[in-house]
Amino acid sequence: MYDIIENLPNKPGCYFYKNKNNEIIYIGKSKNIKKRVKSYFGVVKNPKIKKLVQEIRFIDFQITESESDALLLECFLIKKYSPKYNSMLKGDKSFPFIKIDCSMEYPSIRIAYEQDKNSFGFFYSESDAQRTIELIGDVWKMPTCGQAVFKNKRECLRYHLGKCLAPCAQKTEPAEYNKKIQEIIDFFNSKHKKIFSALKKDFKLCMKNLEFEKAENIHINIEKLNYLSKKIKRINTSLNKKNLYLLFRAFNEKELSVFFVKDEKILSRKPFEIDNINKNELENFIKAQNNKEYSLKPDFVKLSHILEIAADKYFIPDKKNLNPEQKADYLLSKIYEFLSLDSF
Repeated sequence: MYDIIENLPNKPGCYFYKNKNNEIIYIGKSKNIKKRVKSYFGVVKNPKIKKLVQEIRFIDFQITESESDALLLECFLIKKYSPKYNSMLKGDKSFPFIKIDCSMEYPSIRIAYEQDKNSFGFFYSESDAQRTIELIGDVWKMPTCGQAVFKNKRECLRYHLGKCLAPCAQKTEPAEYNKKIQEIIDFFNSKHKKIFSALKKDFKLCMKNLEFEKAENIHINIEKLNYLSKKIKRINTSLNKKNLYLLFRAFNEKELSVFFVKDEKILSRKPFEIDNINKNELENFIKAQNNKEYSLKPDFVKLSHILEIAADKYFIPDKKNLNPEQKADYLLSKIYEFLSLDSF
Protein backbone atom coordinates (compact mmCIF):
# COMPACT_ATOMS: atom_id res chain seq x y z
CA MET A 1 0.00 0.00 0.00
CA TYR A 2 2.96 2.33 0.77
CA ASP A 3 4.24 2.03 -2.83
CA ILE A 4 0.78 2.89 -4.20
CA ILE A 5 0.55 6.01 -2.03
CA GLU A 6 4.03 7.22 -3.00
CA ASN A 7 3.05 7.07 -6.68
CA LEU A 8 -0.06 9.20 -6.22
CA PRO A 9 0.07 12.74 -7.75
CA ASN A 10 0.45 15.97 -5.79
CA LYS A 11 -2.43 17.47 -7.77
CA PRO A 12 -6.10 18.30 -7.21
CA GLY A 13 -8.68 15.65 -7.95
CA CYS A 14 -10.64 12.73 -6.54
CA TYR A 15 -9.38 9.51 -5.01
CA PHE A 16 -11.23 6.18 -4.77
CA TYR A 17 -10.80 3.52 -2.11
CA LYS A 18 -11.75 -0.01 -3.18
CA ASN A 19 -12.19 -3.22 -1.22
CA LYS A 20 -10.93 -6.74 -2.01
CA ASN A 21 -13.79 -7.18 -4.52
CA ASN A 22 -12.67 -4.02 -6.35
CA GLU A 23 -15.84 -2.20 -5.22
CA ILE A 24 -15.63 1.55 -4.52
CA ILE A 25 -16.21 2.02 -0.80
CA TYR A 26 -15.18 5.68 -0.45
CA ILE A 27 -14.69 8.70 -2.74
CA GLY A 28 -12.90 11.82 -1.57
CA LYS A 29 -11.55 15.03 -3.08
CA SER A 30 -8.52 17.15 -2.33
CA LYS A 31 -6.29 19.85 -3.75
CA ASN A 32 -3.40 17.42 -3.14
CA ILE A 33 -4.43 13.78 -3.66
CA LYS A 34 -1.20 12.22 -2.34
CA LYS A 35 -1.12 14.32 0.84
CA ARG A 36 -4.79 13.62 1.64
CA VAL A 37 -4.56 9.85 1.07
CA LYS A 38 -1.39 9.68 3.15
CA SER A 39 -3.22 11.23 6.11
CA TYR A 40 -5.58 8.23 6.27
CA PHE A 41 -2.70 5.87 6.91
CA GLY A 42 -1.09 7.84 9.74
CA VAL A 43 -2.22 8.08 13.36
CA VAL A 44 -6.02 8.04 13.15
CA LYS A 45 -8.32 8.18 16.19
CA ASN A 46 -11.69 8.07 14.42
CA PRO A 47 -12.93 4.44 14.66
CA LYS A 48 -14.96 4.74 11.44
CA ILE A 49 -11.87 5.82 9.50
CA LYS A 50 -9.89 2.97 11.05
CA LYS A 51 -12.55 0.55 9.87
CA LEU A 52 -12.43 2.09 6.38
CA VAL A 53 -8.63 1.78 6.17
CA GLN A 54 -8.80 -1.90 7.15
CA GLU A 55 -11.00 -2.59 4.11
CA ILE A 56 -8.88 -0.69 1.56
CA ARG A 57 -7.10 -2.93 -0.94
CA PHE A 58 -6.85 -0.70 -4.01
CA ILE A 59 -6.56 3.08 -4.55
CA ASP A 60 -7.44 4.87 -7.76
CA PHE A 61 -7.64 8.57 -8.62
CA GLN A 62 -8.76 11.11 -11.20
CA ILE A 63 -6.95 14.43 -11.63
CA THR A 64 -8.92 17.67 -12.16
CA GLU A 65 -7.91 21.20 -13.12
CA SER A 66 -8.71 22.68 -9.70
CA GLU A 67 -10.13 21.96 -6.27
CA SER A 68 -13.49 23.38 -7.40
CA ASP A 69 -13.61 20.86 -10.26
CA ALA A 70 -12.69 18.12 -7.79
CA LEU A 71 -15.62 19.16 -5.64
CA LEU A 72 -18.00 18.86 -8.59
CA LEU A 73 -16.56 15.52 -9.66
CA GLU A 74 -16.82 14.15 -6.11
CA CYS A 75 -20.51 15.10 -5.97
CA PHE A 76 -21.15 13.52 -9.37
CA LEU A 77 -19.37 10.25 -8.52
CA ILE A 78 -20.89 9.87 -5.06
CA LYS A 79 -24.35 10.18 -6.61
CA LYS A 80 -23.37 7.61 -9.26
CA TYR A 81 -21.74 4.96 -7.02
CA SER A 82 -23.20 5.65 -3.53
CA PRO A 83 -20.13 4.34 -1.63
CA LYS A 84 -21.08 3.04 1.81
CA TYR A 85 -18.40 4.95 3.73
CA ASN A 86 -19.34 8.34 2.27
CA SER A 87 -22.69 8.25 4.04
CA MET A 88 -21.12 6.73 7.15
CA LEU A 89 -18.34 9.33 7.49
CA LYS A 90 -19.97 12.45 6.08
CA GLY A 91 -23.65 11.81 6.65
CA ASP A 92 -26.23 12.83 4.09
CA LYS A 93 -25.51 16.47 3.37
CA SER A 94 -28.71 18.41 3.75
CA PHE A 95 -29.21 22.12 3.71
CA PRO A 96 -31.40 24.36 5.84
CA PHE A 97 -34.59 26.04 4.69
CA ILE A 98 -36.64 28.79 6.29
CA LYS A 99 -40.02 27.34 7.18
CA ILE A 100 -43.11 29.49 7.71
CA ASP A 101 -45.80 27.34 9.31
CA CYS A 102 -49.11 28.91 8.28
CA SER A 103 -51.21 26.22 9.92
CA MET A 104 -51.15 28.06 13.25
CA GLU A 105 -52.95 31.19 14.38
CA TYR A 106 -49.56 32.88 14.76
CA PRO A 107 -47.26 31.33 12.11
CA SER A 108 -43.70 30.74 13.22
CA ILE A 109 -40.53 31.41 11.22
CA ARG A 110 -37.77 28.92 11.88
CA ILE A 111 -35.00 26.83 10.36
CA ALA A 112 -35.96 23.37 9.09
CA TYR A 113 -34.21 20.69 7.07
CA GLU A 114 -37.24 19.33 5.27
CA GLN A 115 -38.63 21.02 2.16
CA ASP A 116 -42.32 21.59 1.52
CA LYS A 117 -44.57 24.32 0.08
CA ASN A 118 -43.99 26.47 3.18
CA SER A 119 -40.18 26.24 2.97
CA PHE A 120 -37.88 28.77 1.33
CA GLY A 121 -34.27 28.18 0.42
CA PHE A 122 -32.03 26.35 0.47
CA PHE A 123 -29.27 28.17 2.37
CA TYR A 124 -25.61 27.20 2.48
CA SER A 125 -25.40 26.96 6.24
CA GLU A 126 -27.57 27.25 9.32
CA SER A 127 -25.87 30.54 10.22
CA ASP A 128 -26.78 31.92 6.77
CA ALA A 129 -30.43 30.95 7.29
CA GLN A 130 -30.43 32.41 10.82
CA ARG A 131 -28.96 35.65 9.54
CA THR A 132 -31.83 35.87 7.04
CA ILE A 133 -34.37 35.29 9.82
CA GLU A 134 -32.75 38.11 11.79
CA LEU A 135 -33.05 40.42 8.77
CA ILE A 136 -36.73 39.50 8.51
CA GLY A 137 -37.08 40.19 12.22
CA ASP A 138 -35.50 43.63 11.86
CA VAL A 139 -37.74 44.68 8.96
CA TRP A 140 -41.08 43.12 9.90
CA LYS A 141 -40.60 42.87 13.71
CA MET A 142 -40.91 39.12 13.56
CA PRO A 143 -39.70 36.70 16.26
CA THR A 144 -36.15 35.42 15.71
CA CYS A 145 -36.22 32.84 18.52
CA GLY A 146 -37.01 29.98 16.12
CA GLN A 147 -39.81 28.44 18.19
CA ALA A 148 -41.96 26.00 16.23
CA VAL A 149 -44.89 26.74 18.54
CA PHE A 150 -45.06 29.90 20.65
CA LYS A 151 -45.24 28.84 24.30
CA ASN A 152 -44.03 31.92 26.17
CA LYS A 153 -46.59 33.85 28.17
CA ARG A 154 -44.31 36.83 28.75
CA GLU A 155 -42.83 39.03 26.07
CA CYS A 156 -39.05 39.07 25.57
CA LEU A 157 -36.53 41.92 25.53
CA ARG A 158 -36.88 42.41 21.76
CA TYR A 159 -40.53 43.36 22.27
CA HIS A 160 -39.59 46.03 24.82
CA LEU A 161 -36.99 47.35 22.38
CA GLY A 162 -39.70 47.67 19.73
CA LYS A 163 -38.17 44.91 17.59
CA CYS A 164 -40.76 42.13 17.93
CA LEU A 165 -44.56 41.90 17.81
CA ALA A 166 -44.49 39.25 20.57
CA PRO A 167 -47.04 36.79 19.21
CA CYS A 168 -45.90 34.42 21.98
CA ALA A 169 -47.60 36.75 24.49
CA GLN A 170 -50.40 37.67 22.06
CA LYS A 171 -49.34 41.33 22.01
CA THR A 172 -50.53 41.65 18.41
CA GLU A 173 -53.77 40.72 16.69
CA PRO A 174 -53.64 37.57 14.50
CA ALA A 175 -54.94 39.47 11.45
CA GLU A 176 -52.22 42.12 11.67
CA TYR A 177 -49.53 39.51 12.33
CA ASN A 178 -50.65 37.32 9.41
CA LYS A 179 -50.67 40.34 7.11
CA LYS A 180 -46.94 40.73 7.78
CA ILE A 181 -46.39 36.99 7.32
CA GLN A 182 -48.00 37.23 3.88
CA GLU A 183 -45.71 40.14 3.00
CA ILE A 184 -42.71 37.97 3.93
CA ILE A 185 -43.99 35.07 1.81
CA ASP A 186 -44.54 37.46 -1.11
CA PHE A 187 -41.01 38.75 -0.65
CA PHE A 188 -39.60 35.20 -0.76
CA ASN A 189 -41.58 34.69 -3.95
CA SER A 190 -39.81 37.73 -5.44
CA LYS A 191 -42.86 40.02 -5.24
CA HIS A 192 -40.83 43.03 -4.12
CA LYS A 193 -42.22 46.08 -5.89
CA LYS A 194 -45.27 46.70 -3.71
CA ILE A 195 -43.25 46.37 -0.49
CA PHE A 196 -40.46 48.70 -1.66
CA SER A 197 -43.01 51.19 -2.97
CA ALA A 198 -44.80 51.34 0.40
CA LEU A 199 -41.52 51.81 2.31
CA LYS A 200 -40.32 54.58 0.00
CA LYS A 201 -43.68 56.32 0.36
CA ASP A 202 -43.39 56.13 4.17
CA PHE A 203 -39.82 57.44 3.95
CA LYS A 204 -40.85 60.50 1.95
CA LEU A 205 -43.74 61.21 4.33
CA CYS A 206 -41.43 61.04 7.35
CA MET A 207 -38.95 63.41 5.71
CA LYS A 208 -41.79 65.82 4.88
CA ASN A 209 -42.94 65.74 8.52
CA LEU A 210 -39.34 66.17 9.74
CA GLU A 211 -39.41 62.78 11.46
CA PHE A 212 -35.76 62.15 10.66
CA GLU A 213 -35.10 59.29 13.11
CA LYS A 214 -38.09 57.33 11.81
CA ALA A 215 -37.02 58.07 8.23
CA GLU A 216 -33.52 56.78 8.99
CA ASN A 217 -34.96 53.50 10.32
CA ILE A 218 -37.03 53.09 7.15
CA HIS A 219 -33.95 53.78 5.02
CA ILE A 220 -32.02 51.09 6.92
CA ASN A 221 -34.86 48.61 6.35
CA ILE A 222 -34.86 49.41 2.63
CA GLU A 223 -31.12 48.66 2.49
CA LYS A 224 -31.63 45.39 4.35
CA LEU A 225 -34.42 44.38 1.99
CA ASN A 226 -32.23 45.20 -1.01
CA TYR A 227 -29.63 42.81 0.39
CA LEU A 228 -32.27 40.18 1.13
CA SER A 229 -33.81 40.45 -2.34
CA LYS A 230 -30.40 39.75 -3.90
CA LYS A 231 -29.97 36.72 -1.66
CA ILE A 232 -33.43 35.43 -2.57
CA LYS A 233 -32.68 35.98 -6.26
CA ARG A 234 -29.74 33.63 -5.85
CA ILE A 235 -32.04 31.01 -4.31
CA ASN A 236 -35.02 31.26 -6.67
CA THR A 237 -33.37 31.60 -10.08
CA SER A 238 -35.25 29.62 -12.73
CA LEU A 239 -32.87 27.56 -14.83
CA ASN A 240 -35.08 25.95 -17.47
CA LYS A 241 -34.20 26.56 -21.13
CA LYS A 242 -31.94 29.52 -20.43
CA ASN A 243 -28.39 30.54 -21.20
CA LEU A 244 -26.79 31.66 -17.95
CA TYR A 245 -23.47 32.45 -16.40
CA LEU A 246 -22.94 30.89 -13.00
CA LEU A 247 -20.56 32.49 -10.54
CA PHE A 248 -19.37 29.82 -8.13
CA ARG A 249 -17.09 29.97 -5.10
CA ALA A 250 -16.64 26.75 -3.17
CA PHE A 251 -16.37 27.13 0.59
CA ASN A 252 -15.07 30.71 0.42
CA GLU A 253 -12.05 29.75 -1.66
CA LYS A 254 -9.86 32.50 -3.10
CA GLU A 255 -10.71 31.16 -6.55
CA LEU A 256 -13.93 32.18 -8.26
CA SER A 257 -15.28 30.07 -11.13
CA VAL A 258 -17.43 31.43 -13.95
CA PHE A 259 -19.45 28.72 -15.69
CA PHE A 260 -21.45 28.97 -18.90
CA VAL A 261 -24.75 27.10 -18.48
CA LYS A 262 -27.09 26.07 -21.29
CA ASP A 263 -30.25 24.01 -20.81
CA GLU A 264 -29.21 23.14 -17.25
CA LYS A 265 -25.84 21.72 -18.33
CA ILE A 266 -22.46 23.22 -17.56
CA LEU A 267 -20.64 23.61 -20.86
CA SER A 268 -17.50 25.50 -19.91
CA ARG A 269 -15.66 26.99 -16.97
CA LYS A 270 -13.15 29.78 -16.37
CA PRO A 271 -11.37 30.09 -13.00
CA PHE A 272 -10.29 33.50 -11.66
CA GLU A 273 -8.25 34.53 -8.66
CA ILE A 274 -10.62 36.81 -6.73
CA ASP A 275 -7.91 39.46 -6.38
CA ASN A 276 -7.07 39.33 -10.08
CA ILE A 277 -10.21 39.25 -12.24
CA ASN A 278 -9.25 40.34 -15.74
CA LYS A 279 -11.89 41.83 -18.06
CA ASN A 280 -10.01 40.70 -21.19
CA GLU A 281 -10.03 37.10 -19.97
CA LEU A 282 -13.76 37.40 -19.35
CA GLU A 283 -14.28 38.73 -22.86
CA ASN A 284 -12.27 35.88 -24.39
CA PHE A 285 -14.23 33.38 -22.31
CA ILE A 286 -17.52 34.80 -23.63
CA LYS A 287 -16.25 34.71 -27.23
CA ALA A 288 -15.32 31.06 -26.76
CA GLN A 289 -18.95 30.21 -26.03
CA ASN A 290 -19.92 31.48 -29.48
CA ASN A 291 -17.26 29.22 -31.01
CA LYS A 292 -18.38 26.29 -28.85
CA GLU A 293 -14.91 25.75 -27.42
CA TYR A 294 -16.14 23.84 -24.38
CA SER A 295 -13.67 22.72 -21.73
CA LEU A 296 -16.20 20.58 -19.85
CA LYS A 297 -18.29 18.01 -21.68
CA PRO A 298 -22.07 18.55 -21.37
CA ASP A 299 -22.53 15.03 -20.01
CA PHE A 300 -19.83 15.48 -17.37
CA VAL A 301 -21.53 17.74 -14.86
CA LYS A 302 -25.19 18.65 -14.82
CA LEU A 303 -26.26 21.76 -12.99
CA SER A 304 -28.13 19.72 -10.37
CA HIS A 305 -24.78 18.45 -9.09
CA ILE A 306 -23.68 22.00 -8.30
CA LEU A 307 -26.98 22.80 -6.59
CA GLU A 308 -26.56 20.04 -4.05
CA ILE A 309 -23.22 21.09 -2.61
CA ALA A 310 -22.48 23.83 -0.11
CA ALA A 311 -21.08 26.77 -2.02
CA ASP A 312 -21.79 30.38 -2.87
CA LYS A 313 -23.42 30.72 -6.27
CA TYR A 314 -25.11 33.40 -8.33
CA PHE A 315 -26.84 33.07 -11.69
CA ILE A 316 -26.46 35.80 -14.32
CA PRO A 317 -28.77 35.84 -17.36
CA ASP A 318 -26.98 35.91 -20.71
CA LYS A 319 -27.76 39.27 -22.36
CA LYS A 320 -28.10 38.21 -25.98
CA ASN A 321 -28.41 41.77 -27.28
CA LEU A 322 -24.90 42.69 -26.06
CA ASN A 323 -21.62 42.12 -27.89
CA PRO A 324 -18.80 40.19 -26.08
CA GLU A 325 -17.15 43.40 -24.80
CA GLN A 326 -20.44 44.69 -23.37
CA LYS A 327 -21.19 41.26 -21.91
CA ALA A 328 -17.77 41.26 -20.25
CA ASP A 329 -18.51 44.65 -18.65
CA TYR A 330 -21.92 43.43 -17.52
CA LEU A 331 -20.58 40.14 -16.14
CA LEU A 332 -17.70 41.92 -14.41
CA SER A 333 -20.14 44.24 -12.62
CA LYS A 334 -22.17 41.20 -11.52
CA ILE A 335 -19.01 39.49 -10.25
CA TYR A 336 -18.24 42.47 -8.02
CA GLU A 337 -21.87 42.48 -6.86
CA PHE A 338 -21.63 38.76 -6.07
CA LEU A 339 -18.41 39.18 -4.11
CA SER A 340 -19.94 42.00 -2.05
CA LEU A 341 -23.17 40.15 -1.17
CA ASP A 342 -21.75 38.62 2.00
CA SER A 343 -20.25 41.89 3.28
CA PHE A 344 -23.54 43.31 4.58
